[in-house]
Formats: sequence, C-alpha cells, structure tokens
Amino acid sequence: AQQLAPKIYPDKQIEETISTKKHVKRTETSADGGSGGVSAYRAITGSKGAIEVPSNGYHVREAERRGMVDLTSGVVTPFGADRSLNLEEAFTLGVLNPNSITIKDPKSGRSLNAREAIQQKVMDKNGGLDNRGRRLTLQEAVEERIVHLEAEPPATLSQANKKIIQLASGQGPVMNFRPVGQAVVEEHDQAWSFDAQSGQFVDLQSGQTLSIDRALESGKLSADDLRVRDASTGRELSFDEAQRWGIINLRDGYYLDKTNNQRYNFTEAARQQRIYPTGGVPENAADSVHTTLKSHTRSEISKKEAIPTGSPAVEYNISKLVNSRAYDASSGLFQPPDAQKQMTLKQLIVKGYLNPYNTMIVDRRQRRDLTLIDAIDENIVDAVAGTVKDTSTGRTHDFASAVRDGLVKESAPDSYDASFGSQQQRLGNMS
Repeated sequence: AQQLAPKIYPDKQIEETISTKKHVKRTETSADGGSGGVSAYRAITGSKGAIEVPSNGYHVREAERRGMVDLTSGVVTPFGADRSLNLEEAFTLGVLNPNSITIKDPKSGRSLNAREAIQQKVMDKNGGLDNRGRRLTLQEAVEERIVHLEAEPPATLSQANKKIIQLASGQGPVMNFRPVGQAVVEEHDQAWSFDAQSGQFVDLQSGQTLSIDRALESGKLSADDLRVRDASTGRELSFDEAQRWGIINLRDGYYLDKTNNQRYNFTEAARQQRIYPTGGVPENAADSVHTTLKSHTRSEISKKEAIPTGSPAVEYNISKLVNSRAYDASSGLFQPPDAQKQMTLKQLIVKGYLNPYNTMIVDRRQRRDLTLIDAIDENIVDAVAGTVKDTSTGRTHDFASAVRDGLVKESAPDSYDASFGSQQQRLGNMS
C-alpha cells in the first residue's frame, strides 16, 4: 500500500492510497547426476557466454556507462561473455536496443533505427558512416548530431524485465527431466513500512525501527527494492547504478548531492525523497509518503535428473570405438555402429552414446585421473576437435594416439562388442 502526497488545489485537496496485490510464480529446476547431469550439461554445452540484459537490450548510452561498448571502435564486450561482438551482432542479437539510436537515410530522408541503418548500408557493422565526404565513427556521428540518441527509459522499466542470451559457441542439447527425491518447500513472511517524513524503516514483525542502511545490512530490505534520485539531473536510478555513479556510498552510509558536494546520511536523504523503497511498485514510489509491504513467499524447489532425448539403447566407450576403427583420427569424429553419421565427442555424449563418467583421462602433470567430463571442463580434452592434451609435455594427441599412449582409461561395460558383432553379422547376412 502506498499513500501518496496530497494534491492541493484552490478549491479542494485530494489524497490517494494505492493498494497493489501481486502473485508471482517462479519455477526452478536443478539437474543432478548421471551422464545427463548438471556437470555434463555445463561442460558439454558450456555455461560460459550467458549474459543477462534488459528485454529490449541495453540503451546505447547505458551500455557505454557500463563499459560494454566503445562507440569509436564499434566493439561490444558483454559482461560474462567469452567473446566480443561488433555493433551489428549486438543489435541483431538484442544485446543493444536498436531503437536507442536513429539515423536519417540520406536518400529517402526517413529516420532509421540501428538495424535498419545497417541493413540499408547507411552504417557499417562497426558503426562507421559517411557524411559529406568524411568517414565518421559512431562516436563522432553522435557528437556531431548526425546520429540521434533516443531518451533512456526510466530505470524502473529497464530493470524490470530481463532476458538471457547464450553467446557460447554451439547449442545445448534437448533435455528431458525426471524428478529425483522430494521437493523442498520453504515459506516465510515479510512485513515492513516506510515513512518518508521520518526517513525510517519499520520491521512490522519485530517492531524494530531501522535506518535504510541498517535495513540493508540486516537483509530486511533489498537493494533491488530501492530507487535513488540524482540531485544534479533529476533522473531516477536503481540503487546499484547510483553506487556506480558515486551518488551512493553504502560502506560509509551517505548520499552525495553532486550539485553542491553535500553529503547526507540515508535517513536525511530519505526525508528529502532522494532515496525511497518501492514496495515492488516503483511507478508510485517517488510520490509515496508512506509505504507498507506485506509479502508471503512459498519456495518449492524440485531437483530433477536431466536426460538427453533420443538416448540410444547401447552405451560405448572411447577405447573400443578407437580400436574398432569407429574413430577418424584426421577429423576427430566418431561413428558408433548404430549411428547414421559421424559425430564429435560432444555429440557422442549429448546423444547418450558415451557415459562421460566411465572414461578417465590421465593428468600426468598433476598425477591424477579425471573423469572425461572434468577433463573437458579443464580444457584437457577438446570435445569438438576430438583431441587430448598430455599435460606433462603440452602435446596434443588425437584419441587413437591418446589410447595407445595410456592417456585414456575405461571403466565402461563392454556392450560395444556385442553391438558391433551383431552389426557385422547383419552385414554378413545381407551379403
């Protein structure tokens, strides 16, 4: 519930209280164990390269503030990604919002967004463009107002909806999940109020009165639930963004008014409506003189085992595939007897032909044996190229050489023999 500041007119006064009720359902699934378990999924499909961005992508200006984009070179380096992008890739993938900039088409006079400008070759993939016989970078074009930067959305909107973009090479397998054990259920209640006139936070369950910084330290209030008003620009910022801009210093507990370099403790800043909790409804928070939140959270976490779809009936091991000439050392590809085509080691595991926990790789430098999955995770095995590194010499082996050299150990069942023999029998009957 948010009680808004009264609106006073010559002939009347209006007071509003807005009550909001939200019901949020979140599903969390954890993979566990087996050849299709979470470690297999992480090592084979790659957990690196996943980044979280606003649903429409970052505004170019916000991305620049975060240090993600260089408008001079046109290079975008998302946090958490293992590679850089050019501007065309960033706009196409949705890392950057193409509608955050507009450029006038010199031929038609029509305003184009970033993607349209690149598609119509008004701007190149790195943001370069021609203007009156000069070649300009995107930074220069912005400074000379040839490229227009649209207004940034409010912090409340840009922070509200997020999406995940997977930038790692290759795509993950299609997975099914089956329950493992009982779901874990946890429930807790939270209730607090905030009075803007006193700048105090009250925990309604314990009756304890706290300053905002103490409420943050105790975990009764989340930084995600706070908004900050920048005195110099009047712009509303998220709490984390205000810390990056130097407006908020959480360690020393003050708000900095950059118009006069005056510091205020959080309580005084809250009295001046420069810091305020949203109660989950940020659109009314700045005008609220009294906010009350009551929430009930029920968490049910189900642990499930990840199973690759279309798993074959027979499980093989690397040594027998190599010794039976079902491995091509020149390409690094495998072809089990019942497979229609050659596959990389990664595909072999994902499709269930090989249990990565039954094959051990020898790490000679550390004098230890690693499961195949851990060896992939530590870059000793390249699951795409089909190679193994001898950690003592640094030399890279194909799997045929690695098996001969004793770098591969097996504990898998010998189901390959029967399968390969039955296939040979079928071939003999056909002839």
